[in-house]
Amino acid sequence: MHDHGLRQGSECEAPALRAWTESLGIPLAVGTADVHAVARDLRLSLEAAARAVRYGFLADTARLLDAVVVVAHNQNDQAETVLLNLARGAGITGAAGMQPVTTVPSAPDILLVRPFLSIGAEEIRVGCARNDLPVIEDPSNHSLDFARNRVRRMVLPALGGVNARTVGNIANAAEALRGDEEALDSFGAELFARAVDVRGTYMLIDVPELSSTPLAVQLRALRLAARHLTGTLDGLERAHLLALIDLAHSGVRWADATMPAGLRALRLADRIVLWTGDLPEHAVYPPLLHGADDRPSRLTANWIWSASHGRCDFPSDEIDGRLHEHVRYTEEPLVLRAARPGEKFRPLGMNHGKRVGDFLADRKVPPFLRRRVPLLTIADEPAWLMGWRIDDRWKVPGHDAPYICLRCTRVAPSQEEMHI
Repeated sequence: MHDHGLRQGSECEAPALRAWTESLGIPLAVGTADVHAVARDLRLSLEAAARAVRYGFLADTARLLDAVVVVAHNQNDQAETVLLNLARGAGITGAAGMQPVTTVPSAPDILLVRPFLSIGAEEIRVGCARNDLPVIEDPSNHSLDFARNRVRRMVLPALGGVNARTVGNIANAAEALRGDEEALDSFGAELFARAVDVRGTYMLIDVPELSSTPLAVQLRALRLAARHLTGTLDGLERAHLLALIDLAHSGVRWADATMPAGLRALRLADRIVLWTGDLPEHAVYPPLLHGADDRPSRLTANWIWSASHGRCDFPSDEIDGRLHEHVRYTEEPLVLRAARPGEKFRPLGMNHGKRVGDFLADRKVPPFLRRRVPLLTIADEPAWLMGWRIDDRWKVPGHDAPYICLRCTRVAPSQEEMHI
């Protein structure tokens, strides 16, 4: 048992309980914690703090004994949980309530079993009385200071006046929804396997693949992604997952989002980069420059650029449109470098110059990446902000005019160190 120390006299219950369990030949482990201090330090409600320390104690004890954790949540608890979740705006996961078999919160290595979830509280009391089992009633269960108690004492009785089988009906509905939830989780796992490329502390999510599935499946795949990186779903809400969906569906090439547990997300072209800790810049925007100065530079690993004078397929179906452009023909040297501070170019279709940094800022490119977007120059004049826009002054004057075909392509692993 675990004594939260939240009510007077609770410390007297452990010896009595120990005597009873020992009479049955069952050892009793007892833990204590200053729940008020935990709530204050972690900025949790008393209910949430008590739940956290209780499950932490149970998980630690189960590890010592190589056992599973069994808790006594019943059908009434299930109905209360469903109503509380719905009141907080939960979706199908919350409406499905507690699972009969799951893992301990924050301890995925420990199995958690709820064998009484389909049995009503009154039926359990009758069973205890019939078998002379002692029952300890927590006086705090009568306090209306806690949300669950208000649901228990006020909401469920009111609903019982509408239908006497309210508790059972809610629990049965939760059980049916759990079946739907399991199917959706399965689809989400399949989507995760198809759309997510896991690379240690970060992952790349294929936006077209993600967007090809129903919203409910997308949410589950993203939830798996978040748990894979952080090891927990604590603090992760539906609103956070919907923010990731917005990144995928917005049509904006660059967007940024901050998630719980130190999780960050960045939309880059047709991928969402999800990571914790330091962002591995070499992976997030192909191509990026090594270094951020205005000297001739090279692209990050796996990428090279090429220029073909004269004709090429126009347009090319095999090349990403953002990484395949054409500029008017010239014999001047082509150089790839970073934009200089305050340097301007004239984006295609505009009749005036714009600072490269301002252009990228308008498109939500994060500041730490703006100086690493490659700028292709001709005779030291901006010609192509690679992946974004050519300079209007270097556009091909007509379809029959000679031009240079510019391409940025991935290279085979053996060519990763090729420089421009």
